[in-house]
Amino acid sequence: MEAVIVAEKPKKIHRFQIGLNVVVQIGLLIFLALMVNYLGFEHYRRWDFSRDQKYALSDKTKRMLGSLKGKLRITVFFSPNTPITNDVQGLLTEYQYAAKGKIDVEQIDPERSFSRAKELFDKYKVVTDESMLVLDYEGRNKTVKASEMAEVDQSGVAMGEAPRVTTFKGEQAISSAIIDLTEGKKNLIGYVLG
Repeated sequence: MEAVIVAEKPKKIHRFQIGLNVVVQIGLLIFLALMVNYLGFEHYRRWDFSRDQKYALSDKTKRMLGSLKGKLRITVFFSPNTPITNDVQGLLTEYQYAAKGKIDVEQIDPERSFSRAKELFDKYKVVTDESMLVLDYEGRNKTVKASEMAEVDQSGVAMGEAPRVTTFKGEQAISSAIIDLTEGKKNLIGYVLG
């Protein structure tokens, strides 16, 4: 006698179950995307991959920025054709990040926003036409000129080449100005007769 093998019928999956399964998968995918996004915003990190780490702030600067009590306002008076404009903008972005919201930066192109530049020049009593930063902290202000932030090689200008930045000292100049402002002391010079 031959045994008759009856094939089992495949289980029938109902459309409702398929739809519910798809909705649950989409819901989990959205939840996962939201969690990754949340963690990315809460634990944001920046790295400087430039060759010479020119935008990485020193630990001393980070500690100094962490100790700021009030808001520091930095007004940037740079035209786009200044050789260090991009370096200064990148550095100020790092300062803003390290200060955790205690630094406000306003960029002004003195050639395009002439009226705003004149208004701020009058407010801060600036008398130079050199590119510079004006730092304002609790009513005290200090200027940092472009010539203090970089050494520029002008030797190729006569042959039609653009000026070349040889040394960028932006962090030292800006941090020094911030320390002068936050300490609030005036340097006194004394002399002794006799």
